[in-house]
Amino acid sequence: MALSETDLKNLPNDGQGVDPENPGEYKILLGDLQGNILTGHGRDHAVHLFIKFKSGKEADAKTWVQTFGRKYVTSAQLQSDEACQYRDNEIGGSVFTNFFLSIKGYEYFGIAPYQMPGSQPFRYGMKNESVKNYLGDPPVDTWDVGLQQEIHALILMADDEIVELLQDVNKVSQSLFQVAEIVQREDGFILRNSNNKPIEHFGFADGVSQPLFLKRAIDNARQYEGNFDKWDPRAPLGLVLEKDRTGKTDDSYGSYLVYRKLEQDVKGFREDRQALATTVGVGYDLAGALTVGRFEDGTPVVDSKTPEGSTSTNNFNYADDPAEFGLDPKPTKCPFHAHIRKTNPRGDTGRVNSSTDFDKSLEVERSHRIARRGISYGERDLNQNPQVGSGLLFLCFQANLENQFNFMQGGWANQNNFVAVNVGLDPIIGQPAGTKGNQTWPQTWGDPNTQEVDYDFTTWVKLKGGEYFFTPSLSSLRTIADRALPIDLSTSLEFDGQTGHITLDDDRVFDLTNSFTLEAWVKFSSESQLSGVQRIFAKPDAYGFGLNGKRIRFTTYNHKDYDTTEVTALGDGKWHHLAVVLDGNNHASFYVDGQFLEGITGNTPADQTSSTCQIGVGQQNHSSNLIEYWKGNLADVRLWNCIRSEQEIQDNMSCRLTGYESGLAGYWPLEHGKGSVAQDNTQNANYGLIRGNVSWDVVAGPVIPCS
Repeated sequence: MALSETDLKNLPNDGQGVDPENPGEYKILLGDLQGNILTGHGRDHAVHLFIKFKSGKEADAKTWVQTFGRKYVTSAQLQSDEACQYRDNEIGGSVFTNFFLSIKGYEYFGIAPYQMPGSQPFRYGMKNESVKNYLGDPPVDTWDVGLQQEIHALILMADDEIVELLQDVNKVSQSLFQVAEIVQREDGFILRNSNNKPIEHFGFADGVSQPLFLKRAIDNARQYEGNFDKWDPRAPLGLVLEKDRTGKTDDSYGSYLVYRKLEQDVKGFREDRQALATTVGVGYDLAGALTVGRFEDGTPVVDSKTPEGSTSTNNFNYADDPAEFGLDPKPTKCPFHAHIRKTNPRGDTGRVNSSTDFDKSLEVERSHRIARRGISYGERDLNQNPQVGSGLLFLCFQANLENQFNFMQGGWANQNNFVAVNVGLDPIIGQPAGTKGNQTWPQTWGDPNTQEVDYDFTTWVKLKGGEYFFTPSLSSLRTIADRALPIDLSTSLEFDGQTGHITLDDDRVFDLTNSFTLEAWVKFSSESQLSGVQRIFAKPDAYGFGLNGKRIRFTTYNHKDYDTTEVTALGDGKWHHLAVVLDGNNHASFYVDGQFLEGITGNTPADQTSSTCQIGVGQQNHSSNLIEYWKGNLADVRLWNCIRSEQEIQDNMSCRLTGYESGLAGYWPLEHGKGSVAQDNTQNANYGLIRGNVSWDVVAGPVIPCS
């Protein structure tokens, strides 16, 4: 059943959060949604490629995007599965990848207006004069030259291993050459302090206080922050998800992405911070905290006048600062203009004298939150004071550009009269640059009788360019060319015949008794590998598909082994396509390279069991013992819940499917070349964990034309 508006509006799972390890009703969503939206990708290094597709290459560009979307782009489910593998087994994942489209990208591909994301700022673009004026942005001709150009798409690639990341980026860049121009490239990294905590160039903890959607993140917040009595970080999915009108599933969603390159003048900021400290008569640490709203270690200044004075970095609010809001409220701990108070008032809008309903004001206020995913660029040495060339690549996800980022920047950070009259602009991101505000600073922290000192803090952050993007669903990207593409067998999985296999989640889509089809591409490097029984796909105590020596074997466990005559060609070191169809009369038809081999009749359908399916291994009847390991290469494993005709097998065996074909219950291309998770490209998202001695085999393999 598709997710409803209520599902998106309310906290998922009664406030417990979405659990990708047990996704339930969110399974299709997580398999079709790009990663990085519900939680950050967590990699230390990232490369951002801004793309402009070439005129006259629209068809080729669609083919490129469809291939890229299938082979590279990371789903939310894959992101979670690889994170589990890293936490539990210290096994690294694949290079994390996102793909985003701008309004110009949608127009380039000829997407009908009614299918495009409908947000007005998105359709205008960030260079639009009215948008730029509302945000207070500088003239476009002062932006980086590449970001001044028309941009169709953005590719984000990230990994902890910088060498592997750059190798993949180079491959992608080379493949783009025929269809697109890379107009701008940004290389980002996680900047860390001496305690190995992520910070930004001004030296303050970064990524603190995010809206939380996933169970693991919520559980961790409860563990480290205690209860949520002062601030609840949980958020409904509707805060970041917008229906993808070009998606192919009932739960195809995306998210709007704001991208802004923010240059930070570190030298100017530090000097201004010192001047503020001297003028107000406070220490350098406190001066910074009054500006940002936190000390460098993340301690909220509303909770403490010194660093490390609070046990929580997020379970706080401003209810007692000031003690009485009244007509002219004067905070004594955290100024109204402090960056994190301006951009997340934590209930201030309901406490000011003009508010009539605190709960409603807080609800509206919380709807403006964004999911931030920024990363630093430029200078890596914290002892340096760069004035240009360093800063933050600011990214954030949301469901509503007007109500979230744009409102936060234009309606809060840039306003002298928010949250109260004459409190000044946000000293970190307030715009336009050079605007004089009315910032006042408490001389004695927490003293209700403290004097306030006037000081206009300069904004030391400068916009160098940006754009609005939408994050399409995977089903949208994988079908954008509207046709199947050739199979590329240059990447596959090689199994050792002893321990290597893939385990899949149990799912009702595998509960097939007859009238189904199994297919796979196989290769053996020598005849010696063709000995004994070995399985391509098996659902223990139900059915299995593989070989018995050079004979194709299909098994209905507890009933019958269907063995064909020998297929001598299997030992020639080349790729071959194998298929079996079990019809409604329990008659098995076998095919080799699309040609009918023979048919064998049985008497009984396969049993229905709740066993876990496997690729590359079988399992002893009524036992957990794994047997019949595969001893060669596998690619493009398919399970259909229908009878495929000989013509259908011939027509599709050499085509890389989109994953959304009718009757396709499971589809594992085994083409990603890295990582410990085998992706299922159907909407069922039954990903498999690669176990034992299995290796990615990346060679100059054949590309088989799609008939």
